[in-house]
Amino acid sequence: MKNKKMLLGLMAAITVGAFCAGCTPESPPLDPLQPSEEISQMSEQSSAGEHIEISAASSEPVKNQQQELKTTEQSSQITVWKDGAGTPTDMNYSQVLVSGTVNYKCDDPIVLDRLVQSLKDIKVSEKTAQRYDDDSDELTFHFEDGSEQVIFFEHGGLLKDNVRYVIEGYDAVKEILESIKNDSVSDGTEESYDEWVVNVGKVEHRVSVLCGSEEYLRADTNKKRELAEALLRELEDQGLVEKNSVFSTDDSVSYTYMGGGSGGIMLKDFDPMMN
Repeated sequence: MKNKKMLLGLMAAITVGAFCAGCTPESPPLDPLQPSEEISQMSEQSSAGEHIEISAASSEPVKNQQQELKTTEQSSQITVWKDGAGTPTDMNYSQVLVSGTVNYKCDDPIVLDRLVQSLKDIKVSEKTAQRYDDDSDELTFHFEDGSEQVIFFEHGGLLKDNVRYVIEGYDAVKEILESIKNDSVSDGTEESYDEWVVNVGKVEHRVSVLCGSEEYLRADTNKKRELAEALLRELEDQGLVEKNSVFSTDDSVSYTYMGGGSGGIMLKDFDPMMN
């Protein structure tokens, strides 16, 4: 029993000694915490309202984020359709392709209203350095006061003030433009290449039938000229041959296809002695 009391007393003494170590009156007091010189200078500059440059490494990401945010804000302020432009009376649509430019015209108020609404719904996101030489759509809207608004799209992007922007919602606009093309609402200034080829094929077929007919083969030169001119006048009325383009000579009757290109019907066989 006595040994147990001594053991407990010894443990208590050790615990109290460990707890009070470094806290005896003989121990020197610890110095109070002092701010470093750099922190003190930063505190004084902050109090004076001065701008503090922390470091180039830490400030650069912030600057980049600010520039990106500023660019996004500027792009979001750009609109495709000019506010307060009113209701257009008609629209000229020029499609630039590798084969050339094809022009169309639309004056249907319902279609124009759908097109304008789709243009208003387009969202402009950011600038892009990518440019394209073809696959462009130019829309020119005319208004009752004589003014006009021109909108230019380049390969699915908006081209404004010679800067190309990435946009969202152009598919709806393109769908309406395709419907205008399919409805053949063209201003007639230029035909598509495919349509021209089809028209030329129709003329060539009729000319081939005439020249292979028994009546034409048995006819003399004057009769052949008469038959050729009659066919070409008919093709003029059908819009396949240009008006007033038929011209006769001693050896042939020439003409111009609608949309360009020359053709001819020979009235005499080629002389084998001529090169």
